[in-house]
Amino acid sequence: MNREATATNESIEANEANESKSSVWRAKHYEGLDYESIHGRECEITLEPRPYYCDRGNYLAKLFPTGALFLSIDEADGWPRYYFHPEHAKSEINAWLKKRGQWID
Repeated sequence: MNREATATNESIEANEANESKSSVWRAKHYEGLDYESIHGRECEITLEPRPYYCDRGNYLAKLFPTGALFLSIDEADGWPRYYFHPEHAKSEINAWLKKRGQWID
């Protein structure tokens, strides 16, 4: 591997490591889907747009827990969650992260 490729890989790894050190919403793109994501101490939550014809909500929030949080999540926690407005969704998700001790300053 040449120096330029090594430097690029190190930069990508550093960005990914920094990304998980704070709870900040970030735009993402995967296989044609644009969505937003936020990291907690032991989780990632995504907020994805839904097709226009869906009547449960325009956005779907999905929780991807790890560690102790993974063991404590059950159906009563209500994931995935549906929302009609992205800013309301982010506000409620941020509150959930803080309430569950997952928020990273």
